Amino acid sequence: MLIDAMKGSVMRALSFGAFAVVASLLACTSEMPPSPGPLVCTSEIEGCGCGDLGCSCADDGQCKQGACNEHSHTCVLEQAGMVFVPAGEFLMGCNPDVDPLGDAYPDAANVPRTCEAESRPAVPYRKVDLHGFWIDRTEVTKAEYRKCIDADVCTPPLEWDMEYDDGTQTLVPTPDDRPAGGLTWNQATTFCEWVGKRLPTEAEWEKAARGTDGRKYPWGDSPEPDCGLAIHIWDSPEGSVGCSETRLAAVGSLPANTSPFGAVDMAGNVEEWTLDALGSYADLP
Repeated sequence: MLIDAMKGSVMRALSFGAFAVVASLLACTSEMPPSPGPLVCTSEIEGCGCGDLGCSCADDGQCKQGACNEHSHTCVLEQAGMVFVPAGEFLMGCNPDVDPLGDAYPDAANVPRTCEAESRPAVPYRKVDLHGFWIDRTEVTKAEYRKCIDADVCTPPLEWDMEYDDGTQTLVPTPDDRPAGGLTWNQATTFCEWVGKRLPTEAEWEKAARGTDGRKYPWGDSPEPDCGLAIHIWDSPEGSVGCSETRLAAVGSLPANTSPFGAVDMAGNVEEWTLDALGSYADLP
């Protein structure tokens, strides 16, 4: 299903109340299930809560559909490179109990200490009821976007596959397993339409990233991010802190960075476009 909308953006950021990003790209979504048909769970991972997030459980405790994800320990329904986010309520917005950084990064500059202190406050924090939908499990790769370019449908972003000088160093093209960074909203929209999908709304993206319990990060309220969890950059008085020297990571290369629904890299690495126009957060969805 394709939906008409104006320009908007949201970040695959470190938390839902504090942003740290590298570049702009996309993940697509769809209400229609991708092919092939339903999968049957054969996993026996201890602690998988199949019923917690909308997956039904058989009498023996295994999931009737999908599989238990060993990193999120939740039931994940994945097909054709997409994961399913079931219908129902989730907690949307800046969670005042966990999102503000407080003293977690005392030397970090320009990061919110309260929900209201954000440059674009994600308030009020409230329950939102959404339909079920599918979303790409990973960020769209350069290889995937290149197919759209080769089909003469998509246009390459600036500095696509070129060496360039940013004034301090010569940067070389990233490999094809990296996110397709530097896309405009129109380029992202064109790609999603070409593959028969659309951009997710901000509410859809946020639910896919954080689940239903108002957690701070896709993996939970703790631990705080390190370079094994998310590619991220914090600005501090001493300079940039984090993983900026690695530029972009291959999609899915940090499996611990998995949301309850099985989407990966929902924190760090790159920004992502959404369908909505940027306006009052209170008016969403």
